[in-house]
Amino acid sequence: MCLKKHEYTVVLRGTSAAVLLKHDYFRVNGFPTGIGPATVAVRCRWPKHTGDVEFPGHLWIEIVGRARGLQKAIPILANAGLAILPIIAFSTNSAISDPEIELAFDSTPGGKSRQFFQSFVPPETKALRFVRTFNTELTASLFTAVAQHPQSERFRTSISQYRLALEHWTTGRETLSLAHLWMALEALTEVQLKHEYAKRELDPKTQRRELLIALGERAKRVEKMDAREEANALNARIRKDIILRGDRECYKQAKTASDGFEHGFLDFADIRDYARQARTKIANYLRQRILELLDLTTETRAALLSPPFSTPMGHWPIVRYFRGTLVGESDDLAAPESAYPYMRWAPRLRNCDVGQDGQIHIGLDDRWTGQFADGIELKDASTEVWKPD
Repeated sequence: MCLKKHEYTVVLRGTSAAVLLKHDYFRVNGFPTGIGPATVAVRCRWPKHTGDVEFPGHLWIEIVGRARGLQKAIPILANAGLAILPIIAFSTNSAISDPEIELAFDSTPGGKSRQFFQSFVPPETKALRFVRTFNTELTASLFTAVAQHPQSERFRTSISQYRLALEHWTTGRETLSLAHLWMALEALTEVQLKHEYAKRELDPKTQRRELLIALGERAKRVEKMDAREEANALNARIRKDIILRGDRECYKQAKTASDGFEHGFLDFADIRDYARQARTKIANYLRQRILELLDLTTETRAALLSPPFSTPMGHWPIVRYFRGTLVGESDDLAAPESAYPYMRWAPRLRNCDVGQDGQIHIGLDDRWTGQFADGIELKDASTEVWKPD
C-alpha cells in the first residue's frame, strides 16, 4: 500500500554566535531534498534572561516538506535544515553548532489525526555570550551565488570546512581550527584551478604545464616532472601564490601544522604554535578568495568583508574577572563550611538593546558578596569584562 504524501514540519534548535533580531527571519524556498522541495526558515529565540530583559537564545530552524510518513520526513528534512547553516556561518563569520531535532509533526492543512514527535533539548543557559546579528539580504545573496555556481559542491565543501574551523575558534583549539581551514583550502584549490584555466584560455592538453610556468616555475624543471609531481607543484602554487596571496610564511606555517597534525611527526605544542600563528591569516585569505570567486555584486562582497563580518567569531562567553586584596591576620581565609574564600556572584542583565546598526548592546548589573572568614576583608576590589580571542 502506497501512503499518501502529507506535509510535515521539523524543528531544530541549537546554539549560535550568529543571531537574528527578534522579529526577523531568514527563509529559503524550494530547497531540494530527496523527497521534493522544502521550505527552510531560520529564526532566533529571545527568552527572558533577567526580569523582563530578553537576550538572544538558540536558533530555531524550521523545515516544511512533503513525505510519506513522519519517520521518512524527519531525517531528510532535518538534513535540509543543517545544509544551510554553513552558508549562514560563513556569511556572518560566526560559529554555529549543529542543532538538535526538537519537534516533528504532521502539518497538513485540514488534517484530523496527526503524527507528532518531540525530543528533549535543554533550554538556554543564563550564561551571557558574545553574539553577532546577521544581514539576511547579504546571506541570501551568498546562498544564491553558491547554489548557482557550476562548482557549487566544491564551494559547499570549502565553506562547510570553514564553518567547522569556526566551531573551534577559541584559545587552545588552534590546531583543530587550522586543520579544517587547510581542508577548506584543499577543496577550494580545484575551483581556483578551473578559474585560472578559463581566465587564461589555456589548451586543455597542456594547461597544467602552461599554468605552472605562468605562475613562476622554471620551464626546464617542469619538463622533468611526471604527472603526479606536476599536479602537486601546481596545487602548491595555486594555494600559496593565489589563494594565500603570496604569503609564503602563512603557507609554510599552515602546511607544517596540518602535516604535523595529520602524520604525527611534530610535538603537539609545536603544531599548536604554528597553527596559532597562521590561523587568522589563512581564514581571512580563504574567506576573501571564496567571495571573489563567487558571482556577487561589488557592494555585497564589500559588505561581507567589512566589520563586523571581517573578524572570525567563535562561541565566546562574556568573561568576568574579579580582583582584590584579602586583608586580615588570620591564616584561615574561608568562611565556615566553605573550602576556599570566594565571592558569591549573582549575574544580572540590566538591559539588552539593539542599535541602529543592528548590533546588540547590553548593560550588566552583577552583584558580588564576599564569603570570607571572620576578620578577613576585601580591599581594592575591581571587576573586568573580557572578550576571548
